[in-house]
Amino acid sequence: MEFVSYRRVSTGAQAIDGQSLAAQDQRIEAWAAAHHHTCLGSFEDAGISGATITARAGIQAAVKLACKHKAALVVCSLSRLARSTRDALAIGDQLSRAGASLISLGESVDTASPTGRLLWTLLAAVAQWERETIADRTTQTMGFMRSKRLRISGKLPWGWALAGEGEAMVPVPAEQAVLARMLAWRKEGVGFAEMAKRLTAEGVPTKSCGATWTAKTVRRIVARESMLAVTAA
Repeated sequence: MEFVSYRRVSTGAQAIDGQSLAAQDQRIEAWAAAHHHTCLGSFEDAGISGATITARAGIQAAVKLACKHKAALVVCSLSRLARSTRDALAIGDQLSRAGASLISLGESVDTASPTGRLLWTLLAAVAQWERETIADRTTQTMGFMRSKRLRISGKLPWGWALAGEGEAMVPVPAEQAVLARMLAWRKEGVGFAEMAKRLTAEGVPTKSCGATWTAKTVRRIVARESMLAVTAA
């Protein structure tokens, strides 16, 4: 059987879960050797998110070659092909219409058969559900940590400093006073650009000790505090 191989890693994912480009290569090569299959071409997208297929030249070229030769497009797992059910099914449908097929080694799926196509559809949907569930839990956890004034990143929000134990945040009186003014201005209907102009004119330093405030920075600070106020209520 003739096939086209495709591998992908997102930024920083080269050493996670054995899904590096080299590891994917080895697995596909071992599969091909065991079944005496012939590789027509090998494509990759290195350091590119699988959130969309439009920005990935590798997957587009791989699909094009597989369709041209009515060959199988082989990936190590569903996660390497696409992150959304829509994209995964679109790729599978494009291959099917051209007389080609899709093989995922990790899930043991081959869309050349009706059963394989059904299983592929189910697996793609489940994979997206898992990703969305994890994202939702992460968002809820971060919201809880913000409401408890716990550190969630390397950047500390305006008005707060890190406590001695390195987790909880404590108010910075001078910054809290400025924050109170921002919120008061917002209630009065003052725009973010005007707030930034006033703070810059008064010489109030930014969190990074800069001398110039921007509307974007002010908007982010006000939005964060407003959200926390609603959460606390």
